[in-house]
Amino acid sequence: MSGTLSDLLTPSGDGDGLPPDLRELWQSTEAAPELRPLPAGTYEGQLERVELASSNRGTPCVRLTFRIEGGEHAGRRLRHDAWMTVRAMSLSKRDLQRLGITDLAQVGRPLPGVITCSLRVSVRRDDAGLQFNRIVNFEVLRVDPLPPPRSDPFAPEAPPKRPSDRHLKGCLSKGKVMTKTPSNTSPVCKIF
Repeated sequence: MSGTLSDLLTPSGDGDGLPPDLRELWQSTEAAPELRPLPAGTYEGQLERVELASSNRGTPCVRLTFRIEGGEHAGRRLRHDAWMTVRAMSLSKRDLQRLGITDLAQVGRPLPGVITCSLRVSVRRDDAGLQFNRIVNFEVLRVDPLPPPRSDPFAPEAPPKRPSDRHLKGCLSKGKVMTKTPSNTSPVCKIF
């Protein structure tokens, strides 16, 4: 599909095609600054993902993605690639075992908890002179249990609990009426 932004946003193509709220949002939003590498140092970060990946040349790796917690760089993400080559396998295995990964079949599965690590980060420069971050080392600080899953807001409500037929028959045979009191949510028999 090709065309102008207006064609994509408004299929009818009338006027300039941009919804007023989108135009207003564009006008009122400042452009984000360019992201620069984090300064070299030690950061605390949470492991977000563990996935199989490969380099541009096809070299396989296990990619770890960390999100920086706290401080002025909170929310920034850093990656660490554990290369799956003969020369790097022992180092990669060491790094993955720190996270409890003892078998490659575990890669890509949900994390067992919220894994917080201390990340030692350096600043490197590539052949073109561009700077980038590299996680030189990491240590697991703690593994917290996963938060309970949020309830589904669209799930049907459970039917209200009804008193058992046996309890209801017992009340009726004694000339009583089944009711709930404000201080007690369980059904009780009362005489009226």
